[in-house]
Amino acid sequence: ANIEDLPTIVSEVVDNIQHNYELIYELKDQINGLKQEINALKLIQIISLKKDKLDKENTFKERNDKIH
Repeated sequence: ANIEDLPTIVSEVVDNIQHNYELIYELKDQINGLKQEINALKLIQIISLKKDKLDKENTFKERNDKIH
């Protein structure tokens, strides 16, 4: 590369770096969105498990009440 090409090369490198940062920020936003979705799914699963547990306890209690 000639010294005359240096400004063009530097400009391309700067553009590439800027583009990479944009990609990084986009991916970071997507990761944060996925983290939020995962947390929501965890909460839904916990609620569902607690509901199932309560349903089973109530069913057991109802059966026990019928026996006694």
